[in-house]
Amino acid sequence: MSGLVKALFVGRDLQLKAAVTTIVALERNMTVTWTVASEAELGLQPADADVIVVDEQLWTGAVRSQLEQLRVRIGDLPIVLLCTPDTALLGPAMLGVRGVELVDRSHVACILPGLLAWLGAHAAPVRKQILVIDDSADDRELYARALRRTTQVYYSMIEAPDGSRGIELLRRVDPDCILLDYSLPGTNGLDVLRDIRAEWADVPVVVLTGQGNEAIAVEAMKNGAQDYVLKSQLDGDKLHRVINTACETRALQRRIVQQRDTLELFTRALAHDLNEPLRTIHSYVEIVCTSGQLSDRNKGFLATVSSAAQHMERLVGMVTHYARLEAEQLPTERETCDAKELVEQALENLAQHASVVKHELVVQELPRVYGNPVQLTNVLQNLIGNALNYGDKPITRITVSCKTEELHHTISVEDNGAGIDPRHTHQLFQPFKRLNPGLTRGSGLGLALCRKIIENHQGRIWVESSLGQGTKVSFSLPTLAPSSELREVSEPPEKTVSDPAPDRELAHVLLVEDNEADVVLTQVLLQETDGLQFHIHSAANGERALQWLGDPSHPTIDLILLDINMPVMDGFTFLESLRDEPKHAHTPVIMCSTSDEPGDLTKARAFDVAAYVTKPVRLDQLEEPLRDVDTLVVSRARGAPRLERRRK
Repeated sequence: MSGLVKALFVGRDLQLKAAVTTIVALERNMTVTWTVASEAELGLQPADADVIVVDEQLWTGAVRSQLEQLRVRIGDLPIVLLCTPDTALLGPAMLGVRGVELVDRSHVACILPGLLAWLGAHAAPVRKQILVIDDSADDRELYARALRRTTQVYYSMIEAPDGSRGIELLRRVDPDCILLDYSLPGTNGLDVLRDIRAEWADVPVVVLTGQGNEAIAVEAMKNGAQDYVLKSQLDGDKLHRVINTACETRALQRRIVQQRDTLELFTRALAHDLNEPLRTIHSYVEIVCTSGQLSDRNKGFLATVSSAAQHMERLVGMVTHYARLEAEQLPTERETCDAKELVEQALENLAQHASVVKHELVVQELPRVYGNPVQLTNVLQNLIGNALNYGDKPITRITVSCKTEELHHTISVEDNGAGIDPRHTHQLFQPFKRLNPGLTRGSGLGLALCRKIIENHQGRIWVESSLGQGTKVSFSLPTLAPSSELREVSEPPEKTVSDPAPDRELAHVLLVEDNEADVVLTQVLLQETDGLQFHIHSAANGERALQWLGDPSHPTIDLILLDINMPVMDGFTFLESLRDEPKHAHTPVIMCSTSDEPGDLTKARAFDVAAYVTKPVRLDQLEEPLRDVDTLVVSRARGAPRLERRRK
């Protein structure tokens, strides 16, 4: 085993240093790191040391207390104490500190090399640091002996006799696993487990107990333990397996979290970086087409471009929505809602599509359901839209019905269309699976989204169909929530705006946007297409906007239209700085983005922005939030709409 042992030598005796270095290097060809350290510096444990060799003369106090402190700092690494003959005569047992070998300083040349070789031969290549929180010194010694029997992993142990000491140690060290006793003085292991999980979500925890209790085991797992083991069943191999399994389980959980984080980044990029150019294309095509300077043939070409951009935009939206459902990023707020009103909203969303398909729709009696109204409307819109898309009869007949049982409602959308081969119905809910791609254009994600939404509502969705006999898609929802969760939602009061005075000044608006095309597009749509009169200024990012606002030669800004994703300084960082400036702390801000990311919406609300709108920005998006802004008013007293300052 020569050349494999790494010993950290801690001491001040330079002659002893020279002697040990020479002996070990010449006789055993080992690696020795010599450190001249103070007592305070011993708290820094070398990650790659096999053995700690300490000169007793380093300490001036009692040897036992010093060793106990060192043991807490370095865990269960072997300690070799180079000591006086008197200390050597006491023996390790008399010192009462586990894992200490004594070597008489006067015999160091004879004893130390062989001892280091033996310790190195028993050192495992894999190391794990274990924090043991147990009030029983006997049990802690039991774990130590059990773990020393395994040769696969070298376990170093750090011990705490109660929960508070364990929490204190966790703030100083980063263990690979925690062995937590259920019965602790003044509390129990579950309370300590909750405290651990509140601050350290990733560290694996194994709960140990002297008596088996299934209810405690279930509660421990619910509170984040990776395993629950009886002390009476422990031996070296089992304890090693339990720790290893706990570490592997936690590692898999970390990977899941990392994958979700990656999916979130992908979703954000998809929502912003792909949507923005698509909306810009569509908006500019619309402007060019309405200019009246194109031939019908060229208008047709541009209409095709616009249609393709809109289709791609819908596809990006569907993929983004699906990714958020997968990552559980969408809001889960639920309320009692009328299923018939959800159908009406779905039909309103489908109005343009439905106007070109000859159809008859029957909506039977539908119940009140408990769920997220936006997501459930999305489901109904997808199902009714599919019925319109895949109809092959002169008149497409669609029926929306419901069957209510004690525990759930089953809502069905049935049509008389082409139908589906029953052998393939199980494939319908797979992402991007389209069984009739030639009949209509679609994303292939509609039914996959429906399945995710319904599963998130603790329901299920299925298809009944046969070729030529139409299709019936049904989904179940739990019956109404408990009465304590039901609430009536009152209609917001109608907002009114008094007639503006004729002598108000036009407002000054700062557009903070890095995309020059969007700057031009916003100006064209608001000032030329919608005819809104106001003064507009622009800054390419948050940093330049702050510089612009700080220039005393510039006019006072009444409203800021703020993009989120910008180089140098993004929208939220700009908002933090803006709200810290007394002069601009209450300047109205409207966030403008291609993303409807829930996290961005939450952040925006925290900064008390007037509104959060999606690009491209139009007048109808601004009018409602501006009614709540005391310093601005949209006036039509002079014909064309004007964004004006209110007189104080």
